[in-house]
Amino acid sequence: MFLVMRQTAPLLASVAFVILTRMQEDKRALMLEALGSDRYRQRLDKVHRFEEISGGGVLKMVQRLFTAPSIYLPYVFYAKTGLAHRYSTSATLFWDKTIRISLKDYDALILSMYGGLYGAELNLTKFLIKNLESNDVFYDIGANRGYYTFVASELCKETHAFEPLSELVDVIRESVQGDASVTVNSVALSDIDGAIDFYVMDSTMVNTINASVAKLLSSQDYTLSKRVTVPSMTIDAYIKTHTKPTFLKIDAEGAEEQIIKGGKHFFSSNAPVIAMEIWGKENKWELSMSAAERLRAMGYQSYRLDSEGTPQKVDGDLSVGVSPAGGEDFIFKKGDSSL
Repeated sequence: MFLVMRQTAPLLASVAFVILTRMQEDKRALMLEALGSDRYRQRLDKVHRFEEISGGGVLKMVQRLFTAPSIYLPYVFYAKTGLAHRYSTSATLFWDKTIRISLKDYDALILSMYGGLYGAELNLTKFLIKNLESNDVFYDIGANRGYYTFVASELCKETHAFEPLSELVDVIRESVQGDASVTVNSVALSDIDGAIDFYVMDSTMVNTINASVAKLLSSQDYTLSKRVTVPSMTIDAYIKTHTKPTFLKIDAEGAEEQIIKGGKHFFSSNAPVIAMEIWGKENKWELSMSAAERLRAMGYQSYRLDSEGTPQKVDGDLSVGVSPAGGEDFIFKKGDSSL
């Protein structure tokens, strides 16, 4: 019996691999089909029309109300009354996965109602769906509400989320409860093992460990809500007890170089694919480019994503082509091989 089991084990493993691969391809096709559906495009068109109506005054309020009442009314009720800070709800992502989400701000409200992100974030979503494989290990650094954690967990062997803000961590953990392939870490990745200051803004999309970024944001449209001390860890320390990543998404609001420095030993001897945000010229673009140049010095090439999530190789100052006041996700990969 033991001999038979030894002889059949490789066959069973091969069959299991084929089944797993087929399931992943089915999931990949389902997610891409959902993103390309008329229903999803109509939802995003409504968001775009809503965002084009900027400015104050009664007329603008009426225009926003008639353009997208499903956005504006909940936004006014939860965000403007302050109830959003004490309220979380269920949301269905574009491939029909149900999650919990805290309605902290406008971006959270959009995600809760439309089940996805748009613009450059949509390009990155398509890239990940098309390129993540069943044997990949994905690190979502700056997980925020966990959107990319949820995307990756559908396709990867392991997903590790890193988010310092405890209230967001709690909601992510609630959403992935029972999924042993997902590890949610209430920690900031940086170049320090210990503790670090974390600047919490009135929009959870722009929280940061970078004091200069917090100061810049406070001079623009955001308000610093509080400064807290959070646990901090380097990638080099984390991988001593966890599986090394093959894919990383780094979106840490100006702290990207600190994170890369904290993984210098890992990055120098490994070649994971990296998705990293680059800021435009009206933001602290020099922080983004400093992080990008650090990767290039280790042999990485940079790629810009088109509207279908297809990478195109680009050199030089990446911030030049980015919306001046915005940011855009670029792909970094070692060597000249195509993605």
